[in-house]
Amino acid sequence: MLPLINAAGTYAVAQPFTVESGAIYKCTGIVRISTLLADNTPVYTEVYEPYGIDNVEYTEDVNNDLHIVTLQKLTDGSLLVLPERHILRIPSVATIPYSQIILSADMGHIPDALSVQSIMDAIADNLSDIIGIRPTVQIHRVPVKTPVTVEEHTQFEANRLAAVAYRQSPYAELQHLTNQLDEKINQIRILEEALVALR
Repeated sequence: MLPLINAAGTYAVAQPFTVESGAIYKCTGIVRISTLLADNTPVYTEVYEPYGIDNVEYTEDVNNDLHIVTLQKLTDGSLLVLPERHILRIPSVATIPYSQIILSADMGHIPDALSVQSIMDAIADNLSDIIGIRPTVQIHRVPVKTPVTVEEHTQFEANRLAAVAYRQSPYAELQHLTNQLDEKINQIRILEEALVALR
C-alpha cells in the first residue's frame, strides 16, 4: 500500500520489516525505485539486503517501478525505509500535527523590585482572547552583568514610566462592542414588537 506524504498514524508492515505497536509514524518520503537508481542510489544494498530480502523480490520491484517509502517514528525521529509492497495498512484516520508553543519576550533590564504579575496576567488574558486558550505564563530572571547605579536607575525608571500606555486587547474590545450591539438589537426588537402590538 502507498500512503500519502505526511500521512501520520499507526502503520502495519510485513516481515522482515517491523514497527513499534501503537507508535505513531509519519510518511516523510515516497520515491520511485527508477528515480533512486537514476541518482546512483544503491537501493538493493541499502533497503533490501540488510533485511535478507533476495534479488528475486528486488528485481520484481524494479521491473514494476515500485516506490520506496520512508516512515519516521514521531517519538524519537528514527526512520524506517521499506518498499511499498511491505506496507500492509496505512493510517485510517487523518491526524493533525500539533506542537507545544512557547512564546518569550525579552523585556530588557527591569529593577527586581518591580512586580510583573500584572503583565503576566495581561499576557494570559490577551492570548486567551486571541486564541481561546489561557496559557501558563512564567517569569525567567537573568541578573545583569553590569551593576546599575542609583542615578541610572532613576533615569531608566523615568524613561520607562513616560512610555507606559496601557491598551485593552483589540479582541476583548471587539467582544465588548459586539455584546453592546447585541443588547441594542434586542432592545430594538422588543420596541418593534411593542409597536406592532399597539396597532
